[in-house]
Amino acid sequence: MAAYICKFLQNRGFHRAEDVSENDLQGCYRLFRRKFPREEGSVRVLARFLTEHALLKPSPASKLSLKDIHLNAFKAHLQNDRGYAPSTIRRQVHIASEFLDWLSFEEDHDHLRLVRLTDIEGFVRQEGKRMGRVGLQKVTSALRNFLRFLATGGFIPSGLDQQIDTPRVY
Repeated sequence: MAAYICKFLQNRGFHRAEDVSENDLQGCYRLFRRKFPREEGSVRVLARFLTEHALLKPSPASKLSLKDIHLNAFKAHLQNDRGYAPSTIRRQVHIASEFLDWLSFEEDHDHLRLVRLTDIEGFVRQEGKRMGRVGLQKVTSALRNFLRFLATGGFIPSGLDQQIDTPRVY
């Protein structure tokens, strides 16, 4: 497997171990996970070896957006405080992300602070166009959790989560 890893890195222009970063090995790991599902651990072993011998460049710290900060905090809340299953956490964080995109949160951070019930209903109505009643109930449930989480943190007015109603889908 070491030969495959070397070939992968050489194809990307790396000829010395000192030039490889954590992100580069992460890309190698993703490829190996698909191509050699039982051997992807060898990339992790190499990364650990290079780290222990101070040969692996740390990845540059990426600056998280405010949206990512909210979503990561929500994910931690669902995982640590609520004890949800990983699939439920992924679904609820995805819905929260779609809601923030619906609000154009990245362009206007104040929009979240000033969110109104009509904004929430508009998002639920949009989601209702592409799914049935059961799916929409999951969306409203996740949205209630997210709004409750934001209200607890003081990011939005409290009580919005209680006003959401699942629209009728015929």
